[in-house]
Amino acid sequence: MEDPKYRSLMDYAFRALARRMHTSMELREKLRKRPHHSKELEDLILNRLGELKLIDDEAFLKRHIENAQHSRHEGYLKTAFKLKLKGIPMDETKKHWKETGVDETEIARNALAKIQKKLEKIPAQKRYSRQAGYLASRGFSSDTIYKLLSHFEER
Repeated sequence: MEDPKYRSLMDYAFRALARRMHTSMELREKLRKRPHHSKELEDLILNRLGELKLIDDEAFLKRHIENAQHSRHEGYLKTAFKLKLKGIPMDETKKHWKETGVDETEIARNALAKIQKKLEKIPAQKRYSRQAGYLASRGFSSDTIYKLLSHFEER
């Protein structure tokens, strides 16, 4: 017969994964907050979920990077920081980011296109400052920001 503590924690893990994908670190933290938690049960559950391919940090990483690049228009720095908080090492993020082959400048250009209409009536110097601040808050490197905004100012 199966241990009721194991069943309770496994059911909780299934419910958490039904809502959204989690990294192994996130799920580990969620399980630690449960009343019947033990290190042994935690390891058993995470191993079983890995076997079932319900928890896959690499797939999570790839999906998060893809969403950041194409939907949220975020730069590498913001994406890497968010993933680090979820337990994905920055070097893994950097490796997968480079594998996508997407130019960060193009992502920044798309991000700027979303706010261009709001900035049309603002004087040039203030517009440059706002654009730079916006891109920095989206996680783009200063090199990318300078390259893109110097191109915009030439127009």
